[in-house]
Amino acid sequence: MKPIIDFLRTLPNSPRIIQEWLKIYGTTEIVGPKHNSIIIGWIKALGKAFSWIKDDETPWCAIAQSYVAFKAGKDVSMTTAAARSFLKFGIFVNIKDAMLGDILIFSRKGGNHVGTYVGENKNHFYVFGGNQSNTTNITLISKDRCIGVRRPVYKIQPESVKKYYFDIKGNVSTNEQ
Repeated sequence: MKPIIDFLRTLPNSPRIIQEWLKIYGTTEIVGPKHNSIIIGWIKALGKAFSWIKDDETPWCAIAQSYVAFKAGKDVSMTTAAARSFLKFGIFVNIKDAMLGDILIFSRKGGNHVGTYVGENKNHFYVFGGNQSNTTNITLISKDRCIGVRRPVYKIQPESVKKYYFDIKGNVSTNEQ
């Protein structure tokens, strides 16, 4: 999804959550007994609610989402390592009204997934997230899997917080890990 990454890097006044995702884009889990020290660092930065996690083998989408929100100055006191905890984050938004920087919560086989809206097409969201094929990237996820949308609280909402439509082909994720 390089064209979307390039677009986001040049977008003026993008939400801070998007800016923080761009800083960690491409961070990859180390499969096996070794663990990525960057991901372990996010866990430590998030504090007590995440302190039980000692590796990057634990599903870490909510860790990455909490970390970028924290770095963007958002209140993450209600979030945990469970993606579903983001249903309490920020402000409720109808799924049809999702916009850049909104947090999207999805159902998936064996649990849930969380990521950030960067765009959409007719049937899918383009989602910036962690633990998407073991890395931080943008992937397509079907809109019919979305169980919640939450907007970060802004003092002044950036002008770039709006809908973006893309027609960039890619594999549709069905079970993020």
